[in-house]
Amino acid sequence: MILKFYNLHKLEFANMANGVIEILKKYDLKALNIEVIATRLLNKQPDVDELIVWYNENPFSDDIGKLRKERSKYLIAVNALLKSKEIVEIGSQKEFLKLVSPVIRHHLNGLSASNDKVVTESIGKFFEAVDANALLKEAFAALGFDEYLTKLKSIQEEIDLLCKKRVTSFSERTKMRTVEIKQS
Repeated sequence: MILKFYNLHKLEFANMANGVIEILKKYDLKALNIEVIATRLLNKQPDVDELIVWYNENPFSDDIGKLRKERSKYLIAVNALLKSKEIVEIGSQKEFLKLVSPVIRHHLNGLSASNDKVVTESIGKFFEAVDANALLKEAFAALGFDEYLTKLKSIQEEIDLLCKKRVTSFSERTKMRTVEIKQS
């Protein structure tokens, strides 16, 4: 006798198979004359267990969340520093502000309402623009942004690294095909 369960999804199949296995363990299989088929199913227990997906919180998620909050604080600090520099308008800094202000406003302003993908892309483009322009780097240094930008960049790199690790950990789930277990 072959049982085929084509319409069951992966998680449904695992739950159904484990339920049947629990029932089989309670009874005398010889007396019920189902020892052969029951033994086949009982031997598949490890394969069935591989199908179960545990939906736990990923260990990297907490660290990523903390870093995102810290990144947000640095974005606020950079925007606040720009605003304070524009209000004071020290004569020697006016030319540097003309360079720095449009770049910050374009890439880093108003990101608190954006999703993480937009924030990550904006910060990446910001640092590409800064790294490509030596005069812009000099302007940021002269205005006292270096410490904030260095920290912001390191936080973003750490977030990127942890996100890659999290995706890798999600993909480490067993690559067993349900069809193969169902048919055996």
